[in-house]
Amino acid sequence: MRFLENRFSWISIHRAYTNYFVDIISILLSSGALKGDKDPMGTNIINTSKAPRPVGPYSQAVKANGWLYISGQIPIDSETGESVDGPFELQARVVLNNLKEILEAGGSGLDRVVKVMIFLTDMKCFAQLNDIYAEYFGESCPARACVEVNCLPKDAPLEIEAVAICD
Repeated sequence: MRFLENRFSWISIHRAYTNYFVDIISILLSSGALKGDKDPMGTNIINTSKAPRPVGPYSQAVKANGWLYISGQIPIDSETGESVDGPFELQARVVLNNLKEILEAGGSGLDRVVKVMIFLTDMKCFAQLNDIYAEYFGESCPARACVEVNCLPKDAPLEIEAVAICD
């Protein structure tokens, strides 16, 4: 008999949860969240004309639940869309300025960056990058990784991506 009592208890619990989830799905459907009218994950695509357009099928950044995820930035002039040639210092500054513009467009700033990922095609540029990087990030010192890679899009010497807290 206990088996039957436990079985009926589980059936009752299962029905209650099924009704609960049906109600939630009904609310989501009626609100348009499951139809594409609204984003159920709460994400927003960030694009600004003050930074270069992406060179592929991705966004400059995505804002989600108080976080801003910035796609890798390479030295591209935001006005012309062309790669910036010249010394490494100039290219690094272009990348960091573009990163700063995207952060601001997403409701954040360099002082709110928590993680940076840097890709270099020549680790001999590491010390020079550190000096320039310190000018931009100052005392905030986000967590960071820097790796040497074989090749980057448009033959860029560096690429920087970041994650920041945002409004």
